[in-house]
Amino acid sequence: MKKSIFSILCAALVALALSGCASFSEPAEKAETLLYGNIVYNFKCYPNNHGFPENDSKTNGIEIQIQNLKTKKVYFINSKSNGEIIRQNLPEGVYCLKRIQRGFKVTNGWADDMKINFETNNYRFAVNADTVTNLGQIDVNIDIVNIDVTQFTWRPKVIWDKDFSKAYNTYAANHIESPWLDKKWLNAKESFVYYDENNK
Repeated sequence: MKKSIFSILCAALVALALSGCASFSEPAEKAETLLYGNIVYNFKCYPNNHGFPENDSKTNGIEIQIQNLKTKKVYFINSKSNGEIIRQNLPEGVYCLKRIQRGFKVTNGWADDMKINFETNNYRFAVNADTVTNLGQIDVNIDIVNIDVTQFTWRPKVIWDKDFSKAYNTYAANHIESPWLDKKWLNAKESFVYYDENNK
């Protein structure tokens, strides 16, 4: 009688252990693609009494919107405090930079969400499996050109497609053990060529 109770108890414990193991989630799959870059928002203004800084730079909290040109799906990326733009596991395909925006607030209470929209044919790149699409350094320059009592006017200028080695080195310094360092890194133009060659 003791043996049968012991056997039943052991079987119950094994079943409980197995059911407990079954409830654990599977480990996340390895990311197959990586989009990377650096960004900075530079504000410039003439001397004023409205609380606008004459020079100011931000790297964090910049929202980057990209769009898959085939599916039309929009993806959102927010820059880190050091200006890094990172997005893993995007579906392969051709993308465009759709919008860059960042909130802007000054000491007198002025606030605005500065949005820069892009044409579909500009700022395009491809995302490929098992590679890194390197956007390099993106500089967003905002010049405040006019201020009055009720509104202000600003002029944007975006510079990109540069400093790819610098972006790679920034990633290497911040992610020293990342397996992506050993993958193929492609700038925007190279990513198109690679995509075309592998999707004929």
